[in-house]
Amino acid sequence: MSNVPVSAAAPAEPASHRHTVRLPAPRECVRRAVSHIVEAAVVPAVTFYAVLELVGLRWALLAALLWSYSVIAVRLARRQRVPGVIVLTAGLFTARTVIALAANSSFVYFLQPSLGNLCVGVLFLASLVPGKPLTRRLADDFCALPASLDGLPRVAQFFKRLTLLWAFVCAANGAGTLLLLLHESVGGFLALRPVISYGLVAAGTVLSYYWFRSTLRGEGLRLVFGH
Repeated sequence: MSNVPVSAAAPAEPASHRHTVRLPAPRECVRRAVSHIVEAAVVPAVTFYAVLELVGLRWALLAALLWSYSVIAVRLARRQRVPGVIVLTAGLFTARTVIALAANSSFVYFLQPSLGNLCVGVLFLASLVPGKPLTRRLADDFCALPASLDGLPRVAQFFKRLTLLWAFVCAANGAGTLLLLLHESVGGFLALRPVISYGLVAAGTVLSYYWFRSTLRGEGLRLVFGH
């Protein structure tokens, strides 16, 4: 009988690996999140206030808007993906600038973030109508998720409910900052607004994370960060 060499079969993947969802290390997720937030919100705000003090309202509005579109233009020129959060904030900055320039009022400019938060809340709710929750798109901006998760019933339901949560966060954010604007001085408004806004966002982020982890556990999956 001739001896026929038999190639060794590839080792089977451990069952624990097949039931693990592996995401980038927390440091990488935080780095991406901070990078997008700085590009989309922090730098335009700092640019606005700096130019406002040096030149005036009209140039401050245009400078903040120019930064937002410059970020998008650079990414497109480099053939890089433009994060949804940057497109969203650029659109909001455009609307705020057009209205504020027409009214020639800094009060109107400060009022618009409150109205903008309410509008974003409406956008979250509207994204549920075509069955494409906005939170699913934005999730990839901060921590890219495996596409295979989209086919899991609990995960699909999770992003729909998460969209409702963030619609509420945006509405609460808008209402809170509006009350501050109406009842506080400009200095008090600038000091307290970040506390309310970032506090609500931080609370929503923590709740979203543990909710997502619980959802994966319901699908028999384990969430692991890093290698």
